[in-house]
Amino acid sequence: MLVADASSSMGGEKIIHAKLAAKTFVDQMDTSIVQAGLVVFASTAEQTQSLTNNKETLKIAIESINLRTGTNLAAGLTVATEYLMNDQEATQRVMICLLYTSPSPRDGLLSRMPSSA
Repeated sequence: MLVADASSSMGGEKIIHAKLAAKTFVDQMDTSIVQAGLVVFASTAEQTQSLTNNKETLKIAIESINLRTGTNLAAGLTVATEYLMNDQEATQRVMICLLYTSPSPRDGLLSRMPSSA
């Protein structure tokens, strides 16, 4: 499952590069043995493409990522994890996160990390 940051901080070149990286990954997938889907997150998260081995369908979903406000990485990971764990047909489950933003204290990520001594 691809998990993509669709927060407004991904504007400009960042989202262009993230989409290119995701589509390159899809192009290199061996669809005889691999399926992928897409979860996008900003303030909330949603699965925008269920698992499929159709490369064109995946690339259309990737290209249609629209930026929104907020950054809730935990929601993206939760949606992807729940989907993968509930997929009865999957024999192996892998999540790939496309993150091109740096966490800052206002994002709440660093404030939850242990400080280094």
